[in-house]
Formats: sequence, structure tokens, C-alpha cells
Amino acid sequence: MRRLAVLLVLVLGFAGCGPSDSGGNPSSPTATTTPSCSFTVSPTTAKYPATGGTGMITITTASNCSWTATANVPWLQFTAAPGGTGYASLPYHLDSSPSNTPRVATLTVAGVSVSIAQGEPPVIVDTGIPTNTGVGFSFHGNTISELWWAGRFTLDQSYSLTDISYYLTPLYPGTVTVAIYAGTGVPVVGTELFKETFRGGSSGSTNWYGISGISWTLSPGTYWLAFEARGKDNYYSVLPSEVPFPMEAVAAYRPWQGGYVLETPEGFGVRVFGKGVSK
Repeated sequence: MRRLAVLLVLVLGFAGCGPSDSGGNPSSPTATTTPSCSFTVSPTTAKYPATGGTGMITITTASNCSWTATANVPWLQFTAAPGGTGYASLPYHLDSSPSNTPRVATLTVAGVSVSIAQGEPPVIVDTGIPTNTGVGFSFHGNTISELWWAGRFTLDQSYSLTDISYYLTPLYPGTVTVAIYAGTGVPVVGTELFKETFRGGSSGSTNWYGISGISWTLSPGTYWLAFEARGKDNYYSVLPSEVPFPMEAVAAYRPWQGGYVLETPEGFGVRVFGKGVSK
């Protein structure tokens, strides 16, 4: 009996050892992990005239990653909730600049700095943002088929072009060529005055895309601005249509029709920035 009593004391003593919760039940530690989040913000720079305007910033991230957005100036306002979770498009509005003095807003979106300039350089062409974003012009280039677009505009003085962009929804990223042609007649490929290439955006993100930092000097006259998918690398996108201020004329490039042909000028979104050149 004495041995049995000692054994029971030892067993009960060991059973009472070890971690327990507030109810007296044994508990085990639980490991929690927070997934790392990365963010892609586009565009990170933009330019607007002194009259103001609207724009869109695209945030790409995992569906469980949260982000916020702030602006350091009162004359730029977000027109949707400045924060969310996962992929989003964040619209904003710029007030007009009463003094026409160049100014810059710095936005912080998902930890990424975005610079929005207003004022100089002046806008040479601005069709406005297309109102029909659900339907538009097909714009593509591959080894089987090509369909490009160009718009005509006229300058009443000499300008040095600095930035060119167009409004589109890319479906398959690829190489886009921006080209300037002279004359009132439709463009002829190979006779362009200037050209520059860029990658045509991430899939599904409707926004302004193009080139910046150029210095293309044009004299007074009539020109065509063309966006061409010459790379034949399966680039495909849609240009939303029905802009407030269409260009003078629109032409489409179809190889089976021999090149560029005139089209009904419903218009697509184009912005050209630059600065006047003294004679």
C-alpha cells in the first residue's frame, strides 16, 4: 500500500505540470505569419495644364494587401476612397491654377511616391479622357495581323514636344512605336519625322501611356501623331472612344488596305505636351 500511494503522488504531480490556459486545460503555442506585400503603382509621373484635369492611378498587389494614399497639397483631391485592399484604380482631380504658375503635387500611394506636375510645359493637344470606356478601337500588332491608329493636328507656331501619351486598355503588353508624320494626307510608314518606342503597359490597366523626355521640334504646320505596333510581339489593346475634343482627322493602318486610310473621327484619348520655340 505504501508503494501504491507514492506512485499515485508521482503520477498526479507530473499531470499537473506544463502549460495551461485560463480554464486549466493544456494549451499549445500558435505561430502566426503575416504575408509580405509588394505594390506596383502606375504611373509615377504625370503632367497637366493650368486649367486642371482628372487622372487615374493603378495599384497592383495581392488581394489581401492593404494600401493607403495621401496628397501633400489641397488642390489635388482623390475622388474615391484613398485606401483599400488588393488591386484598385484610384481617380483624382486637379483644380485649375489661378496664377498659371507651374506647381507639383507629391502623392504617396502604397508607399510609392507619385509626382503630378501642373502648369508648364503647355498642352499642345488634349482630347480629354474618352467617355466610352467600355467600347473602343482595337489596336494590335503580331505576325498575322496589324491595326494601328493616327490622329491629325495643326500647329500655329513652332513647338518642341516633350511628352506624348494616349489613353488605352492594354490586354497583352508589347512594343509600341510613337511616330510623327508631316502633311495633311494620311501617313506613309517610313516617312516619319520622329519615332520612339516604349512598352505598352500592364494587362487590364486603363490609363495614359506613352513617352516622355523627348525633344522633337516641329514648325508651324499640319502633322499626324501615330501609335503603331510594329514589334509584331503580340501586342494587343483597346483605345476607348468618344473624346470631348477629337483630333482633326483619324486614320487606321491596315496592311490589307495598303497602309493608312481615313476613318470616321470618333476620336481616342491623346495628350501632347511641349514648349514654344522662338523663331
